[in-house]
Amino acid sequence: MKGTVVKTWINTLTRAYSKERIHPHLKAAGIDPNQTISPIDNIEDDKIFNFINRVATDQKLSTEELWLKIGEDNIVSFYQGFGSFFKKDNLFQFLSSMNDVHQVVRKRITGSNPPGLDLEVIGSQTARLTYRSKRNMYDYLHGLLIGAQTHFNEDVTVKECARRDSEMVLELTFPYVIRKKKSYRFSKLLSLGFIKRLDVKVSLFLTIGAFLLTFLQQAFTLPVYLLPAGFGLLSVFGLNQAMRPVKAVRDNLTDLNNKAFVVTTDVKSGNDEFEQLHEAINDYKLHLSEDFISFMSMTEELENFSLDLNLISENMSETSTDIRQVVDELATTSTTQAEETEQGVSQLESNIAAITTITEAELTSRDLLTEQMKKIKSAFNNLNQTKRALVKSLHVFEGVKNESVTLKEKGKEIEKITAVVSSIAEQTNLLALNASIEAARAGDMGKGFSVVAEEVRKLATESNEAAEAIQTNLGSFLADLDVMVGGLTDQFQAIGNETETMNEAISETETSYQSIDTIAEKMMATTSQLEQETKAIEQLFTTMESLAAIAVENSASTEEASANVQTYTMEIQKLSQELDQFKQLTQSFKQELQTYHY
Repeated sequence: MKGTVVKTWINTLTRAYSKERIHPHLKAAGIDPNQTISPIDNIEDDKIFNFINRVATDQKLSTEELWLKIGEDNIVSFYQGFGSFFKKDNLFQFLSSMNDVHQVVRKRITGSNPPGLDLEVIGSQTARLTYRSKRNMYDYLHGLLIGAQTHFNEDVTVKECARRDSEMVLELTFPYVIRKKKSYRFSKLLSLGFIKRLDVKVSLFLTIGAFLLTFLQQAFTLPVYLLPAGFGLLSVFGLNQAMRPVKAVRDNLTDLNNKAFVVTTDVKSGNDEFEQLHEAINDYKLHLSEDFISFMSMTEELENFSLDLNLISENMSETSTDIRQVVDELATTSTTQAEETEQGVSQLESNIAAITTITEAELTSRDLLTEQMKKIKSAFNNLNQTKRALVKSLHVFEGVKNESVTLKEKGKEIEKITAVVSSIAEQTNLLALNASIEAARAGDMGKGFSVVAEEVRKLATESNEAAEAIQTNLGSFLADLDVMVGGLTDQFQAIGNETETMNEAISETETSYQSIDTIAEKMMATTSQLEQETKAIEQLFTTMESLAAIAVENSASTEEASANVQTYTMEIQKLSQELDQFKQLTQSFKQELQTYHY
């Protein structure tokens, strides 16, 4: 379909339902809503019908109802875009020109297939409109007729006579005479149905007149001089009647001189030269009208397209101005960036040297850390061995403490025994005393027993003294032993506490060692990574040097681009001025064409 018509349909629906509702349907149908549709574009029918069906479904309308609405509203859109086509005296003239418009489109746009609109006059106020198109857009045509009646403020009776595939016939009755017919009976009578030449018709009339005058003169014995007079009168009358169509031809030529190419009159004079000349002028009018419609169509489309181009050029001008500002800023930024890049390269070089020094120091520290970790591990192992030896000594010391307690207990048992011995010694001493008393009583017979009793008493006294001495020494020993056991117990507890403290210290030391070991591993890994990053930074430095050179080149390129963009902006401005002049020329040509009536 022709791009102009499709664009009008899209504008109609966009105005009716908003761009937000229509553009998604265009995309879904395969039509880019952001692309400018030019008059020479030919858009596939399937895409258009798919688009219309989607809009109808979205608006809950039948396709027929939507086409009727589009047709009615399109008259307004066509008038806004192609107002010159509507500069007709009435709706009949407008409809008469539509088929010419479609013929122009068919000739100009390859592959286009606009519908045929044949308008045939069948009565003074009646015409038959035959629509021919494989698209079968009957409802759209009815909508166009409704909109056209509203525009021309005419009440036209539309009767649908036939509808079949690819064709619909309508009978239109207008409230005025659509074409005048001038019939010249005298000329038609003289033609006898086959005489077309004017001289033959006049000669025939004069011959018949001459015979009549001769017959009258002989029948009524009229003077002979009346024959030439009568013949002259018949010649004047015959020529006058035969030449009557000349006025219609002259009026038709006057229309041409007045730039009016609308066919308004048909002449019927027996198909003679005047009728043929009048029809030839009408045909000439029709061909000129078709040419002027073609010119006006191109002018309207050029004007509309120039408006689109002018809008595009204005947008391009604004965009080029923005681009110029951006390029200027980019040029300034590129120059600054080039300088900053050079400074950055210099600074980066210093930083690389510092990082290299730090990396070397880190590598040395890593080696020292490795050695210190080995020593810490060795010292930790020694401390662990000391802990184990101390634990063993603690066990041994615990045995000594236990044995001291056992010895103390045995000393107490000995003390009990000495107490028993002392008690026995006292009893023995009492027994020896009793024995001495009994021996004294016995006299001589008891002297031997008295001696024994004395010895026993001495032995008991010595035993008692010895027991007391043992008990005294044993008490002192037990006291010392008790002090020693107490000291051993305190020392044992102190050693146990210290052992626990050492265990905790060893555990904390082990945890700290593991943490230090982890940190050391991370430090070594970080050092290795730092070494790799140093190498990467050195490569980056090489790249930065290249970028610095590129930045200098870019700075020069952007300055050149800025100059080119400035030139481009000036050319765009010139283009806008030329488009304005082209628009003015198009409007002037359009105004000139509007002086013609077609």
